[in-house]
Amino acid sequence: MMAPKKLTGHRGTGFTLLEVLIAVFVAATALLAVWKLHAQKAGLVQDIQFQATAPFLAEQALAEIDALPPERHASGPCRVDDAAASSGTIPLRCEVLIEWMDPKPWKSLDASVERIDITVSDASETNRFRLRSYRFYPGKKG
Repeated sequence: MMAPKKLTGHRGTGFTLLEVLIAVFVAATALLAVWKLHAQKAGLVQDIQFQATAPFLAEQALAEIDALPPERHASGPCRVDDAAASSGTIPLRCEVLIEWMDPKPWKSLDASVERIDITVSDASETNRFRLRSYRFYPGKKG
């Protein structure tokens, strides 16, 4: 009959459970870091698209207002079709607020001044761009 072999002080071949757990932990940490970096990059791309599109859209809305006679200027939503289509997939909202300023300071000049506020935001309202402009109309009443 054979006697059982005694294990001596040397280590057997292969990995221990502790070494495998450490390797899995390191790999999981690396994958988590890559995943977070990718998610952050996707958010930055949308922010950059918004920052590139919003000023263009606000300027376009201001140009459309300037093309109208002052008595037809009105507050409300502005068009976003062209800019939203060219920017990618970000849904944008655009609002115009027009207020005629107090006529007392301009009475001696027989003029009127209007303030135009254009606000462009994304659907989640996390990004917002605001453009304010003033228009001076000599010889006209608001």
